Amino acid sequence: MVAAIGVLAVPLGGASAEEVCGEAVTLSGDTALTDSIRDVLALRDIGAEASGDCPSTTVVVTEVSTGLLVGAAFADGSTASALVSDVATAATVIEGWVRADVDGAFLAELERPLDVPAPAAAVASAPPPAASPLPTEHATASSDRGGERHSLAGAVQLSASVGADGSLWVNPEANAAVPLGRIRVGTRMRGRFDTRRFGDSVPLDTWRRGMDVLVTASLPISLDAAVLSPGIGVGAGWLHEVFQGDEVPRGSVAVDAGGPRLEVRLDGAGPLATLNAADVGLFWTWSPAAHTATFVEDGVTLAGEPQWAVGLAVGLHLGAL
Repeated sequence: MVAAIGVLAVPLGGASAEEVCGEAVTLSGDTALTDSIRDVLALRDIGAEASGDCPSTTVVVTEVSTGLLVGAAFADGSTASALVSDVATAATVIEGWVRADVDGAFLAELERPLDVPAPAAAVASAPPPAASPLPTEHATASSDRGGERHSLAGAVQLSASVGADGSLWVNPEANAAVPLGRIRVGTRMRGRFDTRRFGDSVPLDTWRRGMDVLVTASLPISLDAAVLSPGIGVGAGWLHEVFQGDEVPRGSVAVDAGGPRLEVRLDGAGPLATLNAADVGLFWTWSPAAHTATFVEDGVTLAGEPQWAVGLAVGLHLGAL
């Protein structure tokens, strides 16, 4: 769309200087950004000073987490704003606002009412912006939120879960996902360690640990700077159980179990001051083929496997939100 804008923004060869009022833009904001935008506008015959009785437009450029916020206060008291992905797009949007020889209809998908900083004198008499923003998918000029969701992302987390038998588990886990249309698909690996503080493992003196591997799918939902991701997971899990004691000749008895795993999950990620982002998740895992009854091996009874678990995970989000 930027290429199309650039074509529209070039004056037709047959137009004379008298037919187009000399456009002027007063830029403020981050110096590096405004200098770059000013250079692009100069190449398009848009200067920093108005000629004759031509109006001058005041523009404020602010860098935000999702791109560049561009706000304009016009000489007639009206205002406009847009969220764009880069300097070139910002210059093209400004050009579309101020040039008298360019149809501004192509800006409809870029503009939306936002709280844009602008000089008080220029905005004092301006009416409030329109009340109805465009739909979310057309609200910014960045491609799918700056293209950030077109990259690998994941998280490392530590979770605590409670099993169906009342047991408490500690679970280190990691996941990674890539976009597939509007959803993200990936994998999750979770280690499972019974704390032996509660549940069937306490009276039966059983040590339990295991691993789950899931294929996941989630639907990211943007909430300003944060992202909420409901999702599901399907995979398999393994559980290793050990009894140690003088009651058995070998000193220990071990059994292994496993089966399919299904998971329903809700994750939320948001930026931190010093880290990329915090990641918090709630999950419910179900093991439909779990051996919930006790195991009996070499005359020793070991705890069974919880059929379901519910847990809370916290950790660090890596990559784009």
